[in-house]
Amino acid sequence: MMAEGDGKAAVNPSVAMNLQVLTHPQAMLATSAHIGSRAVQCLHAISGIFGASLFRLDGNQLELSFFRAVDLGKELARAVPPESEHAPDLAKLFGDEPREPLAGALPLRAVEELGLAVTLRSADPPGVGAVLEALALPQEQARLASRLADETDGLLTCDLTGRSASGPLVDRIVWLHAGNSWLGLRPDNGPDGEHLVRLEPTQPGSLGVWAAGFLASILS
Repeated sequence: MMAEGDGKAAVNPSVAMNLQVLTHPQAMLATSAHIGSRAVQCLHAISGIFGASLFRLDGNQLELSFFRAVDLGKELARAVPPESEHAPDLAKLFGDEPREPLAGALPLRAVEELGLAVTLRSADPPGVGAVLEALALPQEQARLASRLADETDGLLTCDLTGRSASGPLVDRIVWLHAGNSWLGLRPDNGPDGEHLVRLEPTQPGSLGVWAAGFLASILS
């Protein structure tokens, strides 16, 4: 805020531009993410050649940023919580062998039921094991599901909204953090038509790549 000559408060021009983009976007991305206790909540908006973001900081403070729309990918990288700098060192200290990255496909129903069981694990510790047993997955899928339940310690969701020439569009990006890396979740279909979720190892800075298809539909 700035004070005008008559003593009235005026909005800084850069803040006004930021708010204009946030309140009249062509596309909006609302991201919520955490790894353990490290969390990020933010909004990104695109309008024409401009972009704006709003980050929630500690102590209920807010951070506004203004940028070129072409730099959205770089800005979205800030929406991903940083990895613990000591995680690899701790693994070496305790003699843990590096494990193969989590990857593969699971039935959608398995991901949904495991997600609920993991969320409630502190109140119902045996719940995850009971769900895995009840799912009766094939051996390879059961191994993947078990590791996913054991190693998941973070989640990122990015809700995308916008309006194209054909009408409103919505989408959601979901990543899980497991085994010291991020996994992107993509819908897939099995040979028998079963709804699957494919787990793809992904880099923390690639959120913009995951959003690119949706944004192209909106901004083209």
